[in-house]
Amino acid sequence: RTVMNYKSCHLGVIVQNAGGEGKSTVTEGITALGTIAALSPCVLDADPGMRGFVNRSGHEGVIELGWDQTHGAGEDGATWCEKHFADHKVVLVDTGANFFSATHRVQSYLYGVMQAALELGAKVTVYVVVGTNKAGSLNGAIDFHTRFSQHVDVVLVRNDRDGSAEFGKDTLSPTWSATLEIPHLPPALQAYRLTRAEPLLGILRNPTPGYAMASAMIAQWLLQLARTDYMRSIFGDVAERELATLGATAPKALRYRLANHHMVKDEALQANAAVSNAWQAFRTSSPDASGEAFAQAARELWRAEKAMNDMLA
Repeated sequence: RTVMNYKSCHLGVIVQNAGGEGKSTVTEGITALGTIAALSPCVLDADPGMRGFVNRSGHEGVIELGWDQTHGAGEDGATWCEKHFADHKVVLVDTGANFFSATHRVQSYLYGVMQAALELGAKVTVYVVVGTNKAGSLNGAIDFHTRFSQHVDVVLVRNDRDGSAEFGKDTLSPTWSATLEIPHLPPALQAYRLTRAEPLLGILRNPTPGYAMASAMIAQWLLQLARTDYMRSIFGDVAERELATLGATAPKALRYRLANHHMVKDEALQANAAVSNAWQAFRTSSPDASGEAFAQAARELWRAEKAMNDMLA
């Protein structure tokens, strides 16, 4: 039997005791990068109360870990790794809130898998997700660093979920293996993404009719994660190339915030971008240089604003 080389395998565990930090968002982002890199990622949804990942991405390529079942009966961690890494070079575990605060056989099962993966030579990473304006989020992340950093990479994932970039400060914060910045994704784009329970990459490659620009904006959002040094160390740059292509039609600038699902339709985004362009032209025009040029810029801005308002009426 061929001896498997586990050095090309990656086990990632996405954690944070608090809920609503963006663990499932991060999991599906990394899953998409692994899919583009042809590493056949598999996700273990270990959040039986919410099933955040399954609700987003459907059941394809997902193993659901229930808290009321016996997992891996008669199977040690090495056997588990052999079974899963034979078909999947990337295995991600999307844990639920307080997963590591309770003593439970699922938790012990996961510890055994992590230990076996390390001993076999696989890359093991704990991704600690920290959201903005979340009390205790950073302190909780430091607890995870203390627990795991002597054994595996512990990566801080800063998810700007509300656009404020307010993550809090702690002068005693440890040195992380890496820090990943997840840019803000407007709620309206999240709402569009959640209209289809299938893998994120499927939505980017095959947008819902009328939402091609929204899909392109999400591709650009994911591209920023792909360009981080840590993701490049795992997936190379192949994901960057495809995501740059998928995001090519995204508007370069918008004037109005994306407040609802209607605002991310193609025609709305085009009108929004037109207002942004007209506003920029108006701001950079000078009434002293040429009165007619200034008046023309003002007229174009008025027309763009009216078209946008008529669309939203």
